[in-house]
Amino acid sequence: MSGGAFGKPGVAPTWCSSDKDFVTTALGASRLWVTVGHGIVNEVYWPSTGNPQIRDLSFYLIGSGEWVDLKRTRRYRLSTPGPYLPALTVTHHGDAYQLVLDILPDPLRDVLLIRYALDGPYRLGMILAPHLGSTGHTNHAWVEEGEGYARRGEAALCLTADAPLLHLSCGYVGFSDGWQDLNQHKALTHGFTHADDGTVSLSAEAQGRSGALALGFAKTPKGAHACRHCAGGQIRRSARGISSRLAVLGR
Repeated sequence: MSGGAFGKPGVAPTWCSSDKDFVTTALGASRLWVTVGHGIVNEVYWPSTGNPQIRDLSFYLIGSGEWVDLKRTRRYRLSTPGPYLPALTVTHHGDAYQLVLDILPDPLRDVLLIRYALDGPYRLGMILAPHLGSTGHTNHAWVEEGEGYARRGEAALCLTADAPLLHLSCGYVGFSDGWQDLNQHKALTHGFTHADDGTVSLSAEAQGRSGALALGFAKTPKGAHACRHCAGGQIRRSARGISSRLAVLGR
């Protein structure tokens, strides 16, 4: 399916659990603060700690006629380069899979970088729930040139990757969102291009067994789109560079 999503305005928005695994921020001028809970990204705060801009960024494993909700499976471990260092690695593991997520706020841009590496007979899916302006009400989401966007007032975000995202779609939570798609079809099949003025979400599938994602924030979609400059080799180099500097600090 394509075009506008159905189910407007979606179910009433909620926030995620206050049960957190980790809190991190950038080692630089970037204005991001990130919480992790149940092995996934929860709220991302921007431009200050009083302004949550997403409910969560959840990850899913998609196989042949089956899917795994990693937030609910809760088989994972956490590690960092050393004590008190804000670079987090989350390793999800099961009988047939391992997913490694390196969660690294960019030091200079208002961008969250996530490296992923997946082993096993699955593909990596994701669902992003914008709560821009610190609310899930009256958010707008759309897909443009292979990237996902959302906006409310003077806050916007852009979700992109080093390789084009697959099955990118937006929807209304509870009706046409990615979770409903997975639950009904055991795969991401929707291709909705916009979901306006409601409780919205963005869903996509990552390409390949490894790569990197970027989630950027700004006052305008054009500004948030600048996160695409972290894509490709640069996003990987940035993540490696941060990891290396943290490892040095930890020795």
